Amino acid sequence: MSTLPAWVTSSSLPCVTYLDVWVSRVMPEDLHALGMLPALRHVRLYAAGHIYDDDEEHPPADKWASAVGAGAFPCARTCAFLHFATAPSMFPRGAMPLVQRLKFSLRVWDVVGGASGFGPDDLRMEHFPSLEHVYVQLFYRKKDGAEVAERAAAVVQRSAKHHPNLKSIKTRCILV
Repeated sequence: MSTLPAWVTSSSLPCVTYLDVWVSRVMPEDLHALGMLPALRHVRLYAAGHIYDDDEEHPPADKWASAVGAGAFPCARTCAFLHFATAPSMFPRGAMPLVQRLKFSLRVWDVVGGASGFGPDDLRMEHFPSLEHVYVQLFYRKKDGAEVAERAAAVVQRSAKHHPNLKSIKTRCILV
């Protein structure tokens, strides 16, 4: 699939509890549609495209800001948003109130001074009250350097350390 099919809506899939979707590209409206599935408890959305693309196939982080509303993913316990730049700030307070496990991907320059610039506040996770486990993939290029990737991993770790229920946070730096 190139993107999420148009028939993925809350009215066509009201009872779906588990969804594993691989698409060529993820668009903000795809995340919005999945967030509205009322019974969804486990979701994995994986973009098969290249995470470093900066064209319209992979919109920059600022285009994702309004993709998800406060009531999104109301029953989700496990959410994995992989291989496209994602940050906890893309999900407002009230979204994913029951999520216990969260997996997402970032590009290192988004964390340490990139154009779209996820700062420490964008990575904070206190607004997910049930969150216990976090896994973050940090993609970097050879020209970024492993040191920069490790610095980004430290920023992610520090951003999550104040969460009252968090039991584990794991980061993985991946050279692409």
